[in-house]
Amino acid sequence: MAAAAAAAPTLPVAKKGPNLEEIDLISSLPGEILGIIISLLPIDDAVRTTSLSRRWRPLWRSSPLNLDIFHINRCSRDRVAAVYKIFSEHPGPARRFLTNCLQIPDPDGWLRSPALRNLQEIDLWLSKWEAPMPLSILRFAPTLRVARFGCCRFFQEEDAPPSFNFPCLEKLTMRILSVREDTLDRLLAGCPDLESLLLDRCRGFYGRIAYHPPPPPVSALGQNKPLSLSCSLPTPPVPLCCC
Repeated sequence: MAAAAAAAPTLPVAKKGPNLEEIDLISSLPGEILGIIISLLPIDDAVRTTSLSRRWRPLWRSSPLNLDIFHINRCSRDRVAAVYKIFSEHPGPARRFLTNCLQIPDPDGWLRSPALRNLQEIDLWLSKWEAPMPLSILRFAPTLRVARFGCCRFFQEEDAPPSFNFPCLEKLTMRILSVREDTLDRLLAGCPDLESLLLDRCRGFYGRIAYHPPPPPVSALGQNKPLSLSCSLPTPPVPLCCC
C-alpha cells in the first residue's frame, strides 16, 4: 500500500485567478465609452481622471466638456481663474456650461471660447439688470437644447438680430431679465421644437402676458411638440442682481 501511494502521480495545484477587486475593468472599456462617462462627471472629478494613468490622461480633453461652476469648490475669484484654465486646456466640444450666478468678468470672451463649441445646455446669469446679453450667445443656436438666462437685458440694443433660429431648443427659462415684446416674438418664432417655456419675473411685456396668456406668438409655439408653459410676473421690488 505504501509503495502504491508513493507511485501515485502528484496533481498540479491550480493557479488562483486574479481578484476581481484588483482588476481595473473600467479602464478596459473602449475610449468612446470612457469619454461618455467622463462627460457626466462633475468638472473637478473629470479633470482628476487625467492623473489616474497613461490610459486616462488624454480622455478628458477629448470628451465633451461638462462645466458646472458650482462643482468648482473654491471662492469666486479662484473659480474665475479655474474657468480660464479649463478653457485654455480643453479644446471642446461642450455638453453643459452652467454659471450658477457667478459674476463673470468677461461674458462675451467666455462665450467665444473654443472649448464651448457645439454647446447643448447653458445656464447664463449676468451680474445685474443693466448687463446686455452678449451677441456671442447666438453661436450656440444650432446646437442648444436647454437654455436658462437671467439677470440681464435680453437683446434690447440696436444691434439685436432681426430673427432667431434655435432649431433644437426644447427647454427655455428666462428669469429676472428685461426683454422687449417684439424680441420675445422673434425668439419664440425661432424655436419650433420648444417643449417647455418658463418666464419668471421678466420685464418688458407685462401687459401682453397679463391679458393674453400664453405669451405670443401662439402659432409659433410647440409647432412640432406639445408645449408646457409657466409664467410669473414681476412684483415690486425687483432685485437688481440674480443672487
